[in-house]
Amino acid sequence: MTRPDFRTVISGLLLVAGATVFVVLFVRLWPFMTDDTFISVRYAKNLVEGHGLVYNPGERVEGYTNFLWTLWLAIPLALGLPLAPFIKISNMLLTLATAVLLARLGARTLLSRDPKSDEAPDSATGISLLAMLPAALFLATPNVALGAADGLETALFGFLLMLATWWFLSESVERRVPRSGLALAALAMTRPDGALFAGWFVIAALLLRRPMGYVVRLAAVFGIVFGTYFAARALYYGHLLPNTFYAKGGGDTLLLERGWAELKRFLVESGGWVWLLIPAACIHRRTRGAAIVLCGAVVVRLLFQLWSGGPWMGRYRFLIPALPIVDLLIVAGIVQLIRGRVARVIALTAVCAVILAAGWAIYPRWEMFSLGYGSALRRAHMALGQAISAHTRSDAVMAMDDAGIGPLVADRRNIDMLGLNDEHIAHLPGRYAEKYDVPYVLGRQPDLIVLLSRVERPSRDEDFNLVGHAALFRDEEFQSRYRFVRSYMFDLDYYLLVYRRLDSLAVPADF
Repeated sequence: MTRPDFRTVISGLLLVAGATVFVVLFVRLWPFMTDDTFISVRYAKNLVEGHGLVYNPGERVEGYTNFLWTLWLAIPLALGLPLAPFIKISNMLLTLATAVLLARLGARTLLSRDPKSDEAPDSATGISLLAMLPAALFLATPNVALGAADGLETALFGFLLMLATWWFLSESVERRVPRSGLALAALAMTRPDGALFAGWFVIAALLLRRPMGYVVRLAAVFGIVFGTYFAARALYYGHLLPNTFYAKGGGDTLLLERGWAELKRFLVESGGWVWLLIPAACIHRRTRGAAIVLCGAVVVRLLFQLWSGGPWMGRYRFLIPALPIVDLLIVAGIVQLIRGRVARVIALTAVCAVILAAGWAIYPRWEMFSLGYGSALRRAHMALGQAISAHTRSDAVMAMDDAGIGPLVADRRNIDMLGLNDEHIAHLPGRYAEKYDVPYVLGRQPDLIVLLSRVERPSRDEDFNLVGHAALFRDEEFQSRYRFVRSYMFDLDYYLLVYRRLDSLAVPADF
């Protein structure tokens, strides 16, 4: 076997090893999905059933921020395929595809076969061992498996970001329709904040001194595709921004602090000070342009993390899509700083160990938490939904803030008292999870109200998880018109308390 053949085999084995770690973790996490996943499923279900892309039939509220992912979830519902396996397999394949694109991107840009050479890398010669390393490192990171397993759009967003980056750095400037513009439009249609990357790539094209014709075409392709979608959804829902933006907001001091706190935890679990190697990727003149593009993409994501305060559901959901680019930049930084082969191997081994060690040290606890969460979601929220579906009339109305799997399984109109899927509450002044409107909720006369409590028999405001639930519980009208009927324990300090309206005809008295 010749030496190049040997290195090719080792490169392949390195990627296979990373993929094996990822798949094993992913399969172990198979029972785990977050409650918010089923909000998107509910929108997809109503779309398939002819009600439109809505949470409650007849109410045009955009309570999701993952349009393409929601459309993707409509496929198994329309075809009668098992939903959970479809979601899981989709996210697994998207993550593996992201790793393959990362290896190709590395080989094309920062990690060519001969990093000392001033010649452009030739992607046709195959992918080097160095280029495989960031991909394997990405797949072997436990947070990647956790992010893909939760059922949200994280894997799709990460794949489209990598695809857009790969196309942007590899496509011909003479191309009539820049493919990267299409990928960027899809990215922004997966999550609205994806549009930020389109702005950066246009700026990057100018910094790279690409022909103005290319820059105009890139912006035009993105603008036409995403602009058409944006205008259509604005007309459909009646607002320029998703309802979730009005519910959660962004950019205030509390959210900045919250986003920074999560970012620090992510940095610790992703190598910490090792991130300081990233600027070194910009040293070499030939690869400096690509390195700047990649660094800018990471900065865009970190700034959004801070502005938004981070995700309310989905661990490191906004940061994981940037992780493959970070891994590539770190490896490239070492390559630029250390030229000796032996010293470089030692440095790469040490840095990869540091990056993986912190994440793996904390992973067993998060696996236990995630599997416990999935079990509790079935034990409490799904069981409640099944009981409502089996024992109430189809016109029953419920009010429940964990707005995912419980209302989905119940298949009843639901008032989302947190406002994600309720226009009125979303537009109230105040911070998310702190604003509420008791008269509004009671005025809609829900047959069942579900309150979240830290104890099974609450008696004071401190017993409730949300201030709005405490206010509802102490309201005189609520006390006179509703009675406690049952509870479901999600955790030792997390109970779903179900209250029935006394004069309800849709819910039997013995519910």
